[in-house]
Amino acid sequence: MHTKVLLNIMLAVLISCIGCRKGETLETTLEAIEVILNDTPFPSETYLRIPYTLRFGEFEKEGLKLKQITVMDSQSRSELLKIGEDELEFMIRDNTMLTLFLVPENLKHYYLSVQLPLPIEGARPGKVLHRFEFSDTVNNKTIYQEGAVFTPRYGETPMVITSPVKGNRNVFLSHSTMNYHFYLIFFNGDSMGTGPRFAFDQVEVNDAMTSSYEGDPGVNESYFNYGDTIYAAADGRVFEVRDGIIENNGNQMDQLPFSMAGVPGNYMIQDIGDGKYAFYAHLIPGSLRVDAGDIIKTGDPIGRLGNSGYSGMPHLHFNLAIGSDSFWSTGIPFVFGNCIRVGIVNQGMLTPLSLNNVMPEQLSVIAF
Repeated sequence: MHTKVLLNIMLAVLISCIGCRKGETLETTLEAIEVILNDTPFPSETYLRIPYTLRFGEFEKEGLKLKQITVMDSQSRSELLKIGEDELEFMIRDNTMLTLFLVPENLKHYYLSVQLPLPIEGARPGKVLHRFEFSDTVNNKTIYQEGAVFTPRYGETPMVITSPVKGNRNVFLSHSTMNYHFYLIFFNGDSMGTGPRFAFDQVEVNDAMTSSYEGDPGVNESYFNYGDTIYAAADGRVFEVRDGIIENNGNQMDQLPFSMAGVPGNYMIQDIGDGKYAFYAHLIPGSLRVDAGDIIKTGDPIGRLGNSGYSGMPHLHFNLAIGSDSFWSTGIPFVFGNCIRVGIVNQGMLTPLSLNNVMPEQLSVIAF
């Protein structure tokens, strides 16, 4: 499916390098760096997260290495975020780094997806500016470039859903973060797919909030969430169901699929209206209670959490997208209508905090 994206592109703004140290220059010859995806912001209990994607020219072919990005308020030039080399590892250069199942594509650009965390309260930048620091490995100098100015979509709000899981020790990985799944973009010629962009992988932790299993990690039943009931997160019609896929055993990844179609394992796709679809993946074979065409309501049981498909341990993969394809649709952010933060992974219990219309930070432990 072809992805419709909002192009919010501004040419790089270059300023004079006043007070540059020896060996530092400001270049004007690099290809302009642009913001090509500008998503709806979504709140957590701590931040308003501004998701977007930068597109670069193939600067590495010019002997350059990107060392750091400073994200700034365009007007005040105050620093909002510094992106170092650890986060820059998520930059996409070609399809070979995404999955074994995609045919490698010769990309003509590099892509980096960013979640800019702004404080929930306080002033917000009207426009965002970037300062890029490159190391010129050929001429042994530092090069700076400024640009990729964009306006966050503050006037929009993400879809509100009900949690597809229940319980008191839930952790939602890979949603409120810049890494997997968020950085994934799939390419096919001029088409882009960002289906899993705002997906989470749900696990359940123990009372100490230090582990997701007890006993042998190679056994599914050792994981606290294995076999939990999965519920419909919204009203809608069952669009597609797949069942009968053999599960992996614990963390052994010993029943992996042979194609992209098998990555979700046993799953349900739900049409929730207005072109939006909900994806529930990695369910236990034979556990699905619904069939294609069924009309289901929020909170209806649909199956049980398992470890089928491309999965390293029992978990629920869940995401929303514009479009019904798991990969070639447009992933969209969402929030939980109501939940309670009860602790932090590896830190333990906190005073319970009721949250409304937020998506928790990925190390927050959540009760429903």
